[in-house]
Amino acid sequence: MNPKLQEFFQNLLAGTQAGALKWNETAEQGVYRLMLDKGLVRIYRLGPLSVGENFVGGTVLDSKGIVLHDVQVPRREGDSLVSLYDLVDGSFQAGALDDLLAEVRMKMQEGGRRAPVGQR
Repeated sequence: MNPKLQEFFQNLLAGTQAGALKWNETAEQGVYRLMLDKGLVRIYRLGPLSVGENFVGGTVLDSKGIVLHDVQVPRREGDSLVSLYDLVDGSFQAGALDDLLAEVRMKMQEGGRRAPVGQR
């Protein structure tokens, strides 16, 4: 990866950690995008997480939708693109788990108000 692109992903990581950049999920599972005034960034994973070597990818597009860069790096290298993907993916996974946990808690509270099965 060229140095300018590496710096770009390092800045995306720092901005995301600081809460200044807000990523969105896409229709494709495990693919996230960041809309910028002058373009778009898409990050994604390639390969199964549990088998063999897998990669994290990043695509940078300009304001016209033209691909400026599309890179893939091995997850084992652990560079800023991998860290960025793990941060973004982890936050969406945690959010989904929070939603499921809230639903389970709500159902448990509703169920506690009803007589248990067998006591009706």
